[in-house]
Amino acid sequence: MTSRSPAGHAAEAGAPGPEAEIRRLNKIIDALMDRSERSMSQQGSDFGLFQTALTLEATVQQRTQELARALEYNEHITENLYRLTRDLKEEINQRKRAEALRTGQYDILELIAAHAPLESILRQLAHWVEAQGHVGLASILLLDDSGKTIDQSIAPSLPEDYCRALIGVDIGPRAGSCGTAMYLNQTIEVSDIATDPLWDDYRELALGVGLKACWSTPITTQSNQVLGSFAIYYRDVRGPSEEQRVLIASAVHLAGIAIDRARAEARIQYMAHHDELTGLPNRSLLQDRIDGAIESARRRQSRTAVLMIDLDRFKHVNDSLGHQTGDVLLKEVAGRLQRCVRSSDTIARLGGDEFVISLPDIGFDTTASTVAAKVMHELEAPFFVRNQPLKLGASIGISLYPEDGDSAHDLLRTADTAMYSAKKSGRGQYCYFTHELNRAAHEHLVLLSQLQHAIRNDEFELYYQPLYRLSDNRLTGAEALLRWNHPDRGVLAPGEFMYLLEEHGLMVEVGHWVLQTACAEAANWHLQGLPCRVSVNLAADQFYRGNVLQSVKTALANSGLVADQLLLEFTETVLLHHSDSIIAIMHQLKRLGVQLSLDDFGTGYSSLSYLHRFPVDQLKIDRSFISAIDEYSNAMDIVTSIIQLASSLGIQSVAEGLETRAQEQTLTRLQCNFGQGYFLGHPMRAADFASMLASDTE
Repeated sequence: MTSRSPAGHAAEAGAPGPEAEIRRLNKIIDALMDRSERSMSQQGSDFGLFQTALTLEATVQQRTQELARALEYNEHITENLYRLTRDLKEEINQRKRAEALRTGQYDILELIAAHAPLESILRQLAHWVEAQGHVGLASILLLDDSGKTIDQSIAPSLPEDYCRALIGVDIGPRAGSCGTAMYLNQTIEVSDIATDPLWDDYRELALGVGLKACWSTPITTQSNQVLGSFAIYYRDVRGPSEEQRVLIASAVHLAGIAIDRARAEARIQYMAHHDELTGLPNRSLLQDRIDGAIESARRRQSRTAVLMIDLDRFKHVNDSLGHQTGDVLLKEVAGRLQRCVRSSDTIARLGGDEFVISLPDIGFDTTASTVAAKVMHELEAPFFVRNQPLKLGASIGISLYPEDGDSAHDLLRTADTAMYSAKKSGRGQYCYFTHELNRAAHEHLVLLSQLQHAIRNDEFELYYQPLYRLSDNRLTGAEALLRWNHPDRGVLAPGEFMYLLEEHGLMVEVGHWVLQTACAEAANWHLQGLPCRVSVNLAADQFYRGNVLQSVKTALANSGLVADQLLLEFTETVLLHHSDSIIAIMHQLKRLGVQLSLDDFGTGYSSLSYLHRFPVDQLKIDRSFISAIDEYSNAMDIVTSIIQLASSLGIQSVAEGLETRAQEQTLTRLQCNFGQGYFLGHPMRAADFASMLASDTE
């Protein structure tokens, strides 16, 4: 610094000195520095602005992207919200429709449960379907009982003329939508009636009332039986939607329930007043008809008649050939009775083989007798079941208003009394009611009550009628005959009460007692050294309803009687319908060692046809022929033929009802094997018969 001092001093004299220069330079430097600082400051500010701008742009871009994403997300949310709202609205609508469907279904089911008329239910159903939206016009068709013809049309929105035109139309493979649907039992959809060939025969009818499309579904039962159809018609060319198909499926189901229920109720109502087998009115409806006829006769001052009809021999047919054959006969009887009456008359079946005819307004003529004669003529003609002829016949009782009663109950009771009188008089005839018959009917009821008491209190006894060998007049056996020791009337023969046993199903019980008792008493004779074969009569019911084979086995086992000392007698009634079961029973009885006898031979209409099939050992010639041999040559011829027939077949012949020595001599001359009758010996108690046996063996 000191070394430059002189120089500095020198410079001050002529030029700026160093210090001044330094100051100037310092000023320049300071200015430059100041400028530089300002420039740097300005540049820093600009850079800051730039940086700020950059940052702001990035922020804006980021915010823009975020906003875009937010907008996009918001749009997604909006779409989801719209979709959810739309789906919720659709779900609400579906729930409303489902609720409407359930409400409609509930209303229809309520009508069904309330037993509303079927037409009202179906009409409400059609309205309900149409109210569900753009479905079309509903139509319900019902078939008649044959299932082939339209019987009813229920379509509240279709023209009445169109509905009426469908009644009576037969269903078929080209019978429009409905007729074809019912015929094929399948849904038929026709979107254009104008062009579809199924509508060729009915096109003008439908187009004429503006119907252009139709689809139809059959209405069926649970067993798939077609009852009718449910159809939807359109006034434009179109077909059903899937939603409509679901709706109609529900409607068809409801219609099926309603129709099935209505038919079941109608069937129940019908069955309550008609006989199920024959379709004839039953007792309930008959009583209403008779009461109506009485009221009409009272107003017109005329008469009405009631005919009580009981079939002869039906019980034996039914028991021997079975209930199925019996049912066939009853149906044919009902048909034959229809041919005997007017359209205003009523035929009813009371049950079993009892029929009744009510004849209203007959006046004071002989209408009742005329109808009774027609009925007897119709029922006497043979019936044919599986090509087998069967004869029935009838007994008829007739009562009249006002003579015999003024109510259905009275007329049925008095006609029934008259009918029993006809049966007791020999069957195959008709009888009018009288007050004497009323008294007899009362006695009948009293006797039945007493007879039932007799069975419970052991009031029966067996009498024995001797049987003789005609060639040497030797006592060989006896027939057991039932007697009733009546407490008031004394000893009664079977003719006075046997018909009651038969009519009221008591023969099996009583017949079993007879068999057990006869075997026990015969075994007792054998123990006394008095051997004798005993004959026991078997009723048809013992073959048909009783276990006759077991009954015989029990009687032999309990008594100890040797089987060949028992002879079982039966009438041609048992053989009338020779079923395999009867034949089998007879062969089983033969294998036990017992013998079989055909009683009252010759009185049946086809007796000879039995002998080659049934293992009989003996023929008993009916007493009606024996009593007539002295007076009628044809009776002698019949008896001779029977004896010769039996001999040729190796069968014993027995003449029953021998009353005179001349008859005995004639039968001996004809070489009849055995004889029985009052001339040879009356029926007697067991003790008396044992005494006769003892004296005969001495």
